[in-house]
Amino acid sequence: MSKLIDLTGQHFGYWKVIERSANTKGGQTAWLCECKCGKRKIIQASNLRNHSSKSCGCIRKEELSQRNIRHGMAGTRLYGIWNNMIQRTTNANNPRYCDYGGRGIEVCKEWKEDFEVFEKWAIENGYAENLTIDRKDNDKGYCPDNCRWATKKEQNLNTRQNHYLTFNGETKSLAEWADITGIKRRILSDRINKLGWSAEKALTTKVRVQNKKQP
Repeated sequence: MSKLIDLTGQHFGYWKVIERSANTKGGQTAWLCECKCGKRKIIQASNLRNHSSKSCGCIRKEELSQRNIRHGMAGTRLYGIWNNMIQRTTNANNPRYCDYGGRGIEVCKEWKEDFEVFEKWAIENGYAENLTIDRKDNDKGYCPDNCRWATKKEQNLNTRQNHYLTFNGETKSLAEWADITGIKRRILSDRINKLGWSAEKALTTKVRVQNKKQP
């Protein structure tokens, strides 16, 4: 059996080894480590020595921060949109987290890790100073296929209460289809969500007019 190498006090990336910990379930040597930020975690010795674990995540955050500083966009409106999108999906202390990250809404990896990728998509897809980012399906996350730039009025239509229906190649909210068909939004919602009707049946079936009883 090889002699145990004492790693106490040594540094591996942002980790400082504090003391020996119990072996892992697989019998591997492990150490209690403290990150530069103060967070402690038990790390397998081999992961320290081969540098597969360098920090609790601080290094990655600093790299992203430095990248954002380099691109010079940190003070722009578009950067603010990107940052707010990240915060409400990842930061449990964000006041809007419960409506986003708290219910499983995420930002796709390519946007989350690189603002410049998000910036390129934004410019190529019609970003303007009067528009905000809008998810086409409010039960899905932020990614190129599910996002668009919309006016505040258009975004207000696209709420969690506004189910979207596609019919004859057109996708519109229930509120918009109600205006077009003359069928009340509540009736359309009941047909889709309670009765399980198809979009075609819900939008083309006339509403029965009940005859009033004669006095």
